[in-house]
Amino acid sequence: MKIKTNKPFYVSEPKQFADITKTILGEPKDGDVPFFGDVFDNGSLAWIVRGDSLEVVATNNGNRVAHWKFRDSSDRSLHVNSVKECLINRSKKLLVGLRSSTSQGMLCLFD
Repeated sequence: MKIKTNKPFYVSEPKQFADITKTILGEPKDGDVPFFGDVFDNGSLAWIVRGDSLEVVATNNGNRVAHWKFRDSSDRSLHVNSVKECLINRSKKLLVGLRSSTSQGMLCLFD
């Protein structure tokens, strides 16, 4: 019986985020709002969230592709609590769920 072996997937060296991304998201400290994120289906982009900030970065070099800081001048507790990649009109978008202490929340389409 012959055992079939698979070649390992290619794994690149870790990439540093651009300085602006590190500045916007900040360095984590004890008790801070945690980071969360994911990679787009095609692997070329990734998104990272912390608090009210959403960053989209290129996975090949860590450079910022897009950014949005969700703000409501009357509510400082607004933060991103969910993100889902979706395909609309053959274009990838991010559906962003926001939570607030003063409202029931909202959905935003990030393109």
